Parts: sequence; structure tokens; C-alpha cells
Amino acid sequence: MSARQEIVVPVAEVLLLEDRAQVRRRGSLRLPPGRCLLAVPEVAPALVDRTLQAAARGAQVVDLRVVRSARLRRTERPADLAAREAQERALREQVGERKGRLARRSRDLELARQVEAQVLAELAQDVAWGVADPEAWTAALAPARARADALAEQVLDLQDELALLERRLTDLALLVASLEEPASRLRADLHLELVVEAEGEVALELGYVVPGACWRPLHRATLHRATVTAGLLTMETFGVAWQRTGEDWTGAALSLSTQRASLGVDPPLLDEDELRARPRQEAVVIEAREQAIQTAGLGGEAGAPSPVDSQLPGIDDGGEVRTLRVQGRPSLPSDGRPHHLPLSAFTSPATLDRVALPERAPVVLRRVRAQHQGEQPLLAGPVELVVDGGRVGRTSLRFIAPGERFELGLGPDPDLRLHRRAERVDPEPGPLSRWASTEHRITLRLSNLGTEARSVELTERIPVSEVEQVRVELDARQSSPGCRADADGMVRLPVDLAPGGTAERVLAWKLERKRDVAGV
Repeated sequence: MSARQEIVVPVAEVLLLEDRAQVRRRGSLRLPPGRCLLAVPEVAPALVDRTLQAAARGAQVVDLRVVRSARLRRTERPADLAAREAQERALREQVGERKGRLARRSRDLELARQVEAQVLAELAQDVAWGVADPEAWTAALAPARARADALAEQVLDLQDELALLERRLTDLALLVASLEEPASRLRADLHLELVVEAEGEVALELGYVVPGACWRPLHRATLHRATVTAGLLTMETFGVAWQRTGEDWTGAALSLSTQRASLGVDPPLLDEDELRARPRQEAVVIEAREQAIQTAGLGGEAGAPSPVDSQLPGIDDGGEVRTLRVQGRPSLPSDGRPHHLPLSAFTSPATLDRVALPERAPVVLRRVRAQHQGEQPLLAGPVELVVDGGRVGRTSLRFIAPGERFELGLGPDPDLRLHRRAERVDPEPGPLSRWASTEHRITLRLSNLGTEARSVELTERIPVSEVEQVRVELDARQSSPGCRADADGMVRLPVDLAPGGTAERVLAWKLERKRDVAGV
């Protein structure tokens, strides 16, 4: 049988999914007629064997398999790693030698202490028999005590030296472990067997799925302000990709997909529901809850925002599988580091205003609004914020369809100050009244420390009752003019501030409940 010929079939296309990648290799070569044994070296060692595919134009594929083997021998390891391992072996020998010396010195010290104790016992016997010879006692006890003290000092020195060596050995072992890469020990080659009928050019295509690769969307919003309230917003979309598959993807056509191949199709399990009867309570027990109002965007030119679920998947694609093409042919090495792959960009006129949600945070936020004028949707993900050439922070964005308006927060305005004070009063109900009431008063104070006028939209909220036993009413007499609550209980108040000016707004509302209502 002829020797196996190594051929080069470069990576032509890569489709990145959320947690894996589909790789396509294409190449052509001239082969003689008959059976040909070929090998494609240095493919991803972790590829999934059952996903291997091969197609040849001008030949028939008889066999295709992946062969894995050790990639580096110990003598071929990096010089730094070999030196560190030599140091580790030498240090282990030193630690073993110090442990042996410590054990011997410890035994000698124990024997010296026994000798000292025996001498003291003999001195006690002499005293009991009435024999008194201090000089002889000193001559007999001094050498034994001196030897025991010397051995104790040696044991302490050896213990300190051993502890230092063991710490150095632990640090060096961690360093050696970090230099050893398990992926670098494996080599994977694709072995093919083709049957060629006539000599000629054979076009070969190989495909497989490999784990260890993923991507996530990232946006960069750059605001170029022409005035205080208007400017241009440039939205750039990137796919941040990581891969540690063991093969580099150089010059390949990269695509990013939101398809989730790992999702199962098993139906949910059904549990039994138990229905139990219980006595009817005399009092009506209710509870207050926080209701988040979720919207994906601001709608179209005249459309309303579309609600979305607050629990989004890893990559929100709007319910439709999206495939995004990467601009150019960038390289994606197998280093496990994030690489920014450009996907799309557009520029749109934007409006800049200021809003405040005092209940959430006592600051005035800058907000920019624009319309999505790109062809591809903006996937949910983080957004890097750049204003007038400087990075100001990061926010997040939900799924935005083409043509839809959206908004981004640019952080607090340093020239505006906000203070919120909430008061609650529980007046005593009348003896014949069936209702108990609670009065609430919210005072908002704004000040402008800048040299330019500012307009701020304050947003507060009042509860919305869902039962007839509880009533919530806005007190228009004690509230500032223009206070109106929408169906969700939101009250929006526009405020104009002159340079160095201040303003105060008051929101008052009353909650009434029947006496048999508990929980609020």
C-alpha cells in the first residue's frame, strides 16, 4: 500500500454558534487514478467525530476518519517549561533531603532530652541518699543540656528552611501546571481514502462541528453633538468571538448565527395539581407587588412599543434565526481571547434630552433617542458609549428591529442636582367610616449648576389598584399643575431650568382601603 500523502485543505468557511462552530475546508489537488491515501494535518483535536463530512468532485470518498496522537514529546517541550520542570525536580530533592535531616535531628533531640532526664533522675537519687557534690552534678548535667539545646536550635532552623522550600515548591508547581496546556499535547489529522477513476483535478470539501467556540453581540454608540439637544448617533455592531479549538481560522469567511443547536425538543413534564378547599376568610388579604414594564424599543414612527419577556435568552434574535456575515476575512486564532469582528454600522439623527427617575436614583440622566436605519436588527447586548470622542461608560440594549426607534442612557448630567423627599400620613378614620386612608406626598427639588438652560422630564409613579376594596386617587389640589397619571400609574412632569435656577414639584396621592382589607 502506498504511503499516505499530506495535503493542505484550508479553512474556507466558519459558522459560529452560541457554543460551537461549523467548519468548512475546501481545496483542490491533482491525483493519479486508483486508490489514494490522503491526510489533512493539524485539525481541531476536539472535533465531533460523528459530524465529519467529505465530498469530492472527480473522485469517490471511501473512508474518512480522525486520528489523534500525542503532539509534543517531553524533549520537544518549550525551553522555559523544561527549565521550570528541572527546577521543580531539584527542589523536590532538596525538600526530601531536608525532611530526612529533620527526622534524624528530631530523633537525636529526643534522645538528648532522655539523657538529660536520666541525669536529673540520678541527681535526685544522690540527694535522697545524702550525697551532695554540686561540681560533679554540674559536670554531668551541662554537656547533656548543651547538646539538647544545640539539637533543638538545629531542628527549628530545619523546620523554617523546610517551610520555605515547600512554599517555593508549591509556587513552582503551580507555574509548571499553568505552562502545560492539555490541548497542545494532542494532534488530530483527518485520514481520507479516495478512489480516482481518471487522472485530473479533484475538488475536496470537508466539514465538521467543533466545540470550544462562541460569540456574543457588542455595540458601540458614538454621539456627535451638534447642539445641546440634537446630534448624530453612529451605531457599530460587533460580534465578540472566542475560540480554543486547537486550529486557527485564518482568512476564512466568518458568519455568526443565533441558531441554538443545543436546545432539546423534549416536552415538559406534567405534575399533578392538588385542589383543596379551605374556609373563606372574613378579611380580604391583598399584597403590593412590583410590576416591571418591559418594552423592546420605542416602536416605529407612529407605532407603539412592543412588550417583551423580562427573561431573555443568551442571544435574543426576536424569535427568528439570524445569520450575520462578518465584514472582510479577519483571522480568529485559537488563543481563547475575545476578538471583535465588525458586522454592521449606521448613522442616524438623534435627539438628546434629560430624564429623572427619582425613586430609583437621585440623579438626572442624559438620554439619546434615534431610529435604527440599518438592514440587520440590533441584537440584545452591551453597548459601549462614546460622546464627542470620549468613552463615558456602558449600557445595554434589547432587540431592536430595523426602522424601530430606540433610546440609550448616557449617564448622569454633572450640572444638575436632584433631591427627593417622601412623606406619609395616616389620619385617624371616623367612627362610622368603612374606609381607612393613607396620604402620601413626594417633594422633588431640582437645581441647575451649569451655564446653559436645561429641560428635564421627571417620572414618578403611584400605585394602581386591581381590586375594588382599594382605591388610589391623585390629589390634584396639593400636587403641582400638570400632574396626570397614565394607566400604569406613571406621572411625567416636564421642568425647565434656567442657568443657576431651581425648581420644585410636588406629587400628592391618597390610598383608601376598606377596614377588612389587610396587607397594605
